[in-house]
Amino acid sequence: MIRHCPVFPALLLSAFYAATAQAEDVQGQITVNADVAASCEVATSGSTTPLTGNFGKLTFDTSSWMSGKPIASAPDNLTITCTAGNAPVVKIDQGENYDPDAKSWRMKNKADGMLDYKLFSDAALATEITPNVDINTKKANPFALTLYGQMQAIPAGKDIPAGSYNDTLNMTISWTG
Repeated sequence: MIRHCPVFPALLLSAFYAATAQAEDVQGQITVNADVAASCEVATSGSTTPLTGNFGKLTFDTSSWMSGKPIASAPDNLTITCTAGNAPVVKIDQGENYDPDAKSWRMKNKADGMLDYKLFSDAALATEITPNVDINTKKANPFALTLYGQMQAIPAGKDIPAGSYNDTLNMTISWTG
């Protein structure tokens, strides 16, 4: 025979009502943070993503090099933007074949032929860039840099071997922070 105990369901029901009657709001905090490291990024005009490693190139049109006149390159446009309070220090090294006596960079071909060139930070080719010296003299942030190259005039009678002439420059961007 099964017996029913009417007290047990009544206890459960009263415990349920007591728990509901004593319900309270529970509050807590959510921590939100972001750590912003001092940094800089480099972009070319019109780009939507920062550059890493390859900051562009200067190309000389040598179709009229025999004219005895200097040849200008197409410009390379860069914008360097750093976090607030960090003006970028921008330096270009001597490349692979810099000539300190002529104070000029040099492109070299496979036959060891050399073509001298200089770098400038203005279209008038008046502000010459010196290797390993900060180009951002006004400490601008962001810093818009248009890099111009000028290949030196080939002296009359100088034998220049045909071929591809190259140099690789390293640009270093540093900041404090």
